[in-house]
Amino acid sequence: LLAKLELGSGGFADIRFQELSSVSLQFQNGLAKEVTSTIVGGVAIRALVQGAWGFSSVAEVSKKTLEEGLKSAVAMAKNASEKVKTPRKICDEYVNEGTAKLKFDVDPRDISLEEKIQFTQNFEKSIREVDEKIARSAANYIETINSETILSSYGTDVYTESGVFRLSGVATSRE
Repeated sequence: LLAKLELGSGGFADIRFQELSSVSLQFQNGLAKEVTSTIVGGVAIRALVQGAWGFSSVAEVSKKTLEEGLKSAVAMAKNASEKVKTPRKICDEYVNEGTAKLKFDVDPRDISLEEKIQFTQNFEKSIREVDEKIARSAANYIETINSETILSSYGTDVYTESGVFRLSGVATSRE
């Protein structure tokens, strides 16, 4: 799609595919307070034509929506170029290709939600069982994985993943 664009001299376009998946579990005193699992994503599109930027975004990823998003960003850039006072440029020296994936002994995406729930429940229960003076216990599990693919008209093709994984517990005792 990017190769077919008519951007003119110094023109540039990129497409950034973004996906964020998250799991959040909270148990308190043996009861589930929160159990959520979400996946959100979309695509951001930029075009630089005759020194002016145009932007677009799409939630649905298909050839048709990407073509429409690219056309929209290019049209916006062309319209803006008529009024641009300081033309913008992109340095083409930093074209990259590569992949940076998260590395795990056990990938959390391969563990079912049910197993994560059971693990968090058991952790919260173990906090309560430390001492009979425990009046309140809570356990939280948070998992967030962000993936991004960047493709550009200059040949950039980069995929990255990042993540946050946290298991925490709290206990309040009484005398």
